[in-house]
Amino acid sequence: SPLTPRILETAKDLAKAKGMGIHLVHGQPEKSTQPTTVVSQTQDKSEAKVRMQEVSQLAHMAQTSRDEGISCTYATPAGKIVDVLVAEARKIQAPYVVMGSHGKGAVHHLVVGSVAGGVLKNSGIPVVLVPALI
Repeated sequence: SPLTPRILETAKDLAKAKGMGIHLVHGQPEKSTQPTTVVSQTQDKSEAKVRMQEVSQLAHMAQTSRDEGISCTYATPAGKIVDVLVAEARKIQAPYVVMGSHGKGAVHHLVVGSVAGGVLKNSGIPVVLVPALI
């Protein structure tokens, strides 16, 4: 997401101020519910390449944070994004969750829901939201 650098900088600032480390999480989508005969080999390879690039970028962000003196780990669990984020936060006993808000509007949230709202509701952990730039 174009918002990722701002989210990471906010997390780093909070970590430095509180003397904590950070744990980066990139949730992987759940496996396709389509029968495997419908998904072509080309799509699988393309999707795998994108996932590898995302994990590589995540590893780079973690290393950059460590180079700045901030303890940093990362995970790439698969599943529903709210469930994944809540589980990771609980697993590491995170005092905060820092995430972005893409500001899609009230109607979108009413119909689809909000990842940030789901994390806040289901984790019981304070959520720091980084707004999208207008």
